[in-house]
Amino acid sequence: MAFGKVSLTLSISNLAMTFISAVSLVLFPLLKRSNKKHFKNTYINLRTITLVFLFLFLFLYYPISVILPLWLPKYAQSLTYLSVLFPICFYEGKFELLTNTFMKSLRLESKLLMINCISVALSLFFILLDISAFHSLNFMVFSIIIVLAFRSSLGEGLVSHKLNVPFIRSILGENLMVALFVGVTWNQTLQVSLISYAIAFVIYLWTNKNGLQKSIKNLRRIAKEN
Repeated sequence: MAFGKVSLTLSISNLAMTFISAVSLVLFPLLKRSNKKHFKNTYINLRTITLVFLFLFLFLYYPISVILPLWLPKYAQSLTYLSVLFPICFYEGKFELLTNTFMKSLRLESKLLMINCISVALSLFFILLDISAFHSLNFMVFSIIIVLAFRSSLGEGLVSHKLNVPFIRSILGENLMVALFVGVTWNQTLQVSLISYAIAFVIYLWTNKNGLQKSIKNLRRIAKEN
């Protein structure tokens, strides 16, 4: 019964991740061929654009929430967990497109292994905690997002430190946006949730509009130079 509640949601998230992984496979050889002196600027620019794209990607939750109950009414209960598990696409997408790709390009495979091992250990901790204390499906669902957020933030921090790029403000901002998305979709109606997240997204775009415009111009210039 518990598996049935989240299996469809996980399948939707995995389908989205297939597309994102395909993009990362294209990005890696491009970085390997690019000039190392551009890595810092390329990372900053790609991070800015990727975050906007992934925040925009979360809007897919709303049409899915409308279409899914009409198409598969028996799985309507899965929507309860879709709002929590859908951000899997955000954290996994950012990790694949940025952290994983740049760590391999910078020859940081050992640190990448360390991040994955710590994440597995944290996952086991949450599993044992739930088995011994909570016995709650909700706890396990939320723990998935916590582990992925930790993995993504740790990876971004290591890459940013290696490239000497400020990262604290970016990590706090993206986690705040995801927390807001989960909060409003978990507790509010679909209409209120959509309006709330749309307002937050517009504010995010407005506060980062200069950086976004600059990043697009810089990537175009770097692409021409390479």
